[in-house]
Amino acid sequence: MLIRLWTTIICLGLMAFATSAAHAEKRIALLIGNASYSDKIGELDNPVKDLTLVRSTLLKAGFLSQDIVVVPNADRRTLLREMDAFIGRASQLTSNDMAFFYYSGHGAKRPGSEALHLIPVDAVNVADTSFWYDTVSFDTDFIGRLEQSGTNAALVISVDACRNELKLPVRAMGSGDKGFGVIPNASGMLISFAADNNQTARDYVENGGVKSPNSPYALALSEELLKPGRAVSTAFGAIRPNVLRRTSRIQQPVFVSKLNRDPILVAAIGPGPGPSVDPDEADWGRLNGFGKSGLEIYLSLHPNGKYAGEAKLRLARIVPDVKPTPQPEPVPTPTPMPKPNKTFAVGQVFQDDLKSGGKGPEMVVVPSGRFIMGSPTSETGRGKDEGPQRTVTIPKAFAVGKFEVTWDDWDRCVVAGGCDDAGPVSRGGDEGWGKGTRPVINVSWNDAQAYVRWLSSQTGETYRLLSEAEWEYAARAGTTTAYSWGSDPNGGCTFANGADMAAKREDSGWTTSSCNDGFGKRTAPAGSFAPNGFGLHDMHGNVLEWVEDCYQDSYAGAPSDGSARQSCNTQNRVSRGGGWNITPSNLRSANRFWYASVNRISRLGFRVARVISD
Repeated sequence: MLIRLWTTIICLGLMAFATSAAHAEKRIALLIGNASYSDKIGELDNPVKDLTLVRSTLLKAGFLSQDIVVVPNADRRTLLREMDAFIGRASQLTSNDMAFFYYSGHGAKRPGSEALHLIPVDAVNVADTSFWYDTVSFDTDFIGRLEQSGTNAALVISVDACRNELKLPVRAMGSGDKGFGVIPNASGMLISFAADNNQTARDYVENGGVKSPNSPYALALSEELLKPGRAVSTAFGAIRPNVLRRTSRIQQPVFVSKLNRDPILVAAIGPGPGPSVDPDEADWGRLNGFGKSGLEIYLSLHPNGKYAGEAKLRLARIVPDVKPTPQPEPVPTPTPMPKPNKTFAVGQVFQDDLKSGGKGPEMVVVPSGRFIMGSPTSETGRGKDEGPQRTVTIPKAFAVGKFEVTWDDWDRCVVAGGCDDAGPVSRGGDEGWGKGTRPVINVSWNDAQAYVRWLSSQTGETYRLLSEAEWEYAARAGTTTAYSWGSDPNGGCTFANGADMAAKREDSGWTTSSCNDGFGKRTAPAGSFAPNGFGLHDMHGNVLEWVEDCYQDSYAGAPSDGSARQSCNTQNRVSRGGGWNITPSNLRSANRFWYASVNRISRLGFRVARVISD
């Protein structure tokens, strides 16, 4: 008996040693559960509960609380942002480390392809195939970018999607299947799907008429990952018969493993030595900002935690679907902000302070003046809507953004609550090109208006979009040639990011200039090219810039005082300047584009103007 006791103690000691050794590894996880879908798509019962179960499983398997990110009910913006952060964290890991991704919610295969899409909770446009632009591509937005990150860590990707309650109509689905297609075969990864090719996965299983609180896949994953001494691939191999048993062989999980290292997940002995982090504090900090779902997850993890009382109080205050009748309130008389006694010189560069902290965009003072707007009939590449030419007077000096509005500028507005980032991000975000000082893209004319309203409220000054006349005056900077640098499109190599030889290398069908700026088919950071005569960068190329005016196909009847044309009966708005993918002739100072005010595409951005007080 004594020998058996000592044998047991030694075995437990070895297991504890194995656990401690495992903690020499870095293990990170991103867990996403989407349940609160619209009635048009189909609400789910268990994905948020699945998050709690999987998180608990990972903690027992040796993950540290502070390294597990839990995201309930992610809209497209949140889904992309958290995936991007996960990829960034994974790129810092070594070959001894592990990154675990879990998604529970709706997903589907896009009609006519094998492209797999995760469905955010804010995807509501199910009228036609444009629905797919409101989703997230599992293949390109996540797996492709994760593979390109260069990480050497073991990457374990677990997807419990394709729920059979998905209600997408035929006009959105086409002839496609609700289930996923073939699993991507990505190097260094194990990728597991809850159901086989073109199958759907269950949200729960029933036992005697009682629904389980978790999906059969989540239950199987939790059981199999915690069996001692198992390599990850062995555990995921065992998930299949587990789910087959739970679903009477209806649902058949599959996985593909190309792991460079097959880590062993230690059984539930508890985390070994690590940073002194209070799990209660860490979970509250991560979850309390996610509303009802986050509060419920916190309470399920810490029913008697430090913040349990506050969480219960907040939940008690949440009254679903009850909206009180709004009562009219007296409108207070706004107190005008004191105006500093500023004087501005032509060419001066300045930035206004923001009430929320930081600075507004860099602005350049442009002089008053007079110019000929439009193009002569002899100009190469001229469009019919660029005339008739006429003299326009800009009566007063005004300030123009030195650069197009950047992602840094835009994100300040989003963080302060002045701009809704759901639009730009849902339409592609930064397209994977990078944010920071690159111009913001995928913004509509309406988005630009929200930004200038916020900027005005932050500074106490009048910010707005340029009128079309002001834009062309600022772009020409005193010149009368087709471009601000002259008449030769190839002369813009140092001034403009347009279609050039760098882009042609990526797409041989492009019509390009002979320039080679190295940026290819994407935007360039602000200031990458030389300014024009007024000190303004990227007036030609990089992104098209929304202006204030509604579009008419002629200048007949347009104002000659530099103001915007607002009287036309149309939702189409003018954009000027060309973009990163625009042919040389369409980068001319007089060239015009137009789009509906709600359009968001990857070559659309904007620049701001500011009124200079007398």
